[in-house]
Amino acid sequence: MVLLRAIALFAIALPLAGCPIADDHAVTEITAICTHELELPFIAQGERTVGSLDIEGREYETDPDAYASLDEFTLEPITGTSDLSFIETLTLELVSDGLPTVVIAELEAPGPAVPVIGVGDPEVNLVDYLTREMSELQVTVTGQPPGGGGFLLRFQACLDTRGLRLEDRDDV
Repeated sequence: MVLLRAIALFAIALPLAGCPIADDHAVTEITAICTHELELPFIAQGERTVGSLDIEGREYETDPDAYASLDEFTLEPITGTSDLSFIETLTLELVSDGLPTVVIAELEAPGPAVPVIGVGDPEVNLVDYLTREMSELQVTVTGQPPGGGGFLLRFQACLDTRGLRLEDRDDV
């Protein structure tokens, strides 16, 4: 398992209009959270192959109607396979202590296209997972990979968000 700080996730943000900004802090509204070129190793586990990333949460200020959902993701081979045509199904799930495991995206037989591009389920709100101390993204594929072993994929994803803010302070 690769330990990555999820806020090695890149946040695309806009300053809040009308917010007084002191010299020592600013409040930023988060409009999207994106990963860029994370390496995701997959290990064969019987009939399936699993890759996972640890995601470190942030202390977001949240509106009562705050919302975050997976917009889209891409996967492309780095080593161990030249394409992903062997994949029969692909599932992205978030796992966090005290919360139910949630499926955020599913694909059936994505075919030989590289990269594989998928979209998330817009009905699944991920705010509680983003504000947890730690969550885990699990990507599970079924299908026999070339050589029957593991492989390494490049993973990128973007979440659409609303009602999330971060306070940036110089003294922190």
